[in-house]
Amino acid sequence: MSLKQIFKHKRVVAIAGNRHQGKTNNILRLIYDYRQDEKRQKKPLKKRLKIYAYGLPCDEAIENLMIKLDIIRISSLEQIANKKDCLLVLDEFQILKLNDRRNKDLLVKLMAKIYHPEQNNYILFCSPTTREYNTVISGYIEAWLLKSMSLSDCINGSQLKNALLKYKGHYNQMDYYDIPKDKLLFLNDDCDIVFDCPYLAEADNKSKIEKLF
Repeated sequence: MSLKQIFKHKRVVAIAGNRHQGKTNNILRLIYDYRQDEKRQKKPLKKRLKIYAYGLPCDEAIENLMIKLDIIRISSLEQIANKKDCLLVLDEFQILKLNDRRNKDLLVKLMAKIYHPEQNNYILFCSPTTREYNTVISGYIEAWLLKSMSLSDCINGSQLKNALLKYKGHYNQMDYYDIPKDKLLFLNDDCDIVFDCPYLAEADNKSKIEKLF
């Protein structure tokens, strides 16, 4: 039920944390659990949530999992233009340079599409480093899914850093936020919730990488 809770009252959510904290695995786990819930409810295929993803790894394991979870890969923002009633997952969103002030108009158009009532879209941002959440893009983020990071890893003045400064909970260890890989800390202005997000072996595209040293 986590994905439903995350987007219950929010349309723009971001997952943020240091490298190698399992962010992509967590995203696919959330989608996996949501699809399982749809099956339990015996939803017909035409009524299942449409999910489009940009930037997910292009290896065989991930491709097979995307087919299993009915996630449609997109390769450009132009392919979003006609999408409605869906969840957009932008993994590695920094490649699109949406956080560049020179592309501010593009970001404004994307957010207009998300908030337009007749479009009815939701979006999840993800990036390998917290520094991609500068003041340009983080101003649109309505809620955060947090992984392990240091306060010093965030850009001064960004909404991400401000959110961390306000959080005084269990995972704040002297300005280091030590969040296990199988957990997600959901944080917004109203509450903070810890979601269990068990490791999804099918989504682990790094386990077969040969260690050279």
